[in-house]
Amino acid sequence: MAVIRPLKLSASGDLIEMSSGEVQLLINEAIRLYGTAPGIELSYDQGSDDGSGFQYKLAAIVENRLQASPLASGGAPWPSPSPATYVATSYDAMLLNMVWRTPFPYKDRAGSSYVNQSYPIYYHADGIVKAASWVDIKDTIIAPALTSLASSAITPAAAAGTYFVSTNTSETDATLVSPNPIAKDTQADIADFATGSLPETQDQPDNSLTVDYYLHRVNVPAEVPFIVPAVPLDPEHSINTMSRSVYQDMILHLMQWFAVWGASYNLALRYQTGTLAYLTSIGYNTKGSGMTDTYTSTYTQRYEQPNSSTYYSQNVPSGTPSVQTINYLGVGLA
Repeated sequence: MAVIRPLKLSASGDLIEMSSGEVQLLINEAIRLYGTAPGIELSYDQGSDDGSGFQYKLAAIVENRLQASPLASGGAPWPSPSPATYVATSYDAMLLNMVWRTPFPYKDRAGSSYVNQSYPIYYHADGIVKAASWVDIKDTIIAPALTSLASSAITPAAAAGTYFVSTNTSETDATLVSPNPIAKDTQADIADFATGSLPETQDQPDNSLTVDYYLHRVNVPAEVPFIVPAVPLDPEHSINTMSRSVYQDMILHLMQWFAVWGASYNLALRYQTGTLAYLTSIGYNTKGSGMTDTYTSTYTQRYEQPNSSTYYSQNVPSGTPSVQTINYLGVGLA
């Protein structure tokens, strides 16, 4: 139960250990296969999860914008307005769905396309040819592939079928999940609050400064030629190479299963949102753009006397907005 070197059949029928480069191609193919049918999906969904335990909403991203106080009106001297307050918007439409909801994928291979075939073979330390266990395949192919998927990479070769955030609706080598933004960063219109007569409308966002954040899924790369490992074929246990499509079925099923059920092996692929400090604390990597929360926390009291007996005062946002918080989409192995 360890990292192995699968065997391949030479043109003359000899068994040869695969090179490290050939094993890497098997890992790359596992990544590509996962991209064709991810075991963990993210979607834009404003509803609730299905209550199955195989779905959950990612943590809400809260965005703030300072707004003016209500107008204070009265006689002399100037009335005292209440403090300016924040408009807080919670974005919680990212739904995680675990696709593989059944037990271990064909541990006895019944019902699978590889029902009469073992996992690839290798030379054991004692020189005997042995069939790999599913743990050997996990260590050799599945774990490295899932580790790549759980990195910050957003290229098809390294991260097919994973998700990332961007301020653009179109990204190279990726597919937009939804035209609806998963979060926004809005700001108060400081210039408008500073001019004009009182009362000021309490909430005045500057739409020209709004930033939208969108969810994308990394596309599947083109298939790269790889060597299918040798296996013993039942019932004669002769050594041969399983068909490419059958091998791909086997690896895809393992990738999907471990992505969902692999927590016992620290291989369950999961997403969450949070600050860099939080994601780092749980061992997650960021995927794509950070989602900023930009606002000013200062306000100024304005005064106006519309007539001889009436006095207005109102606290309005002022100062220069700055980034207060940055949240990210994070991915990791749990």
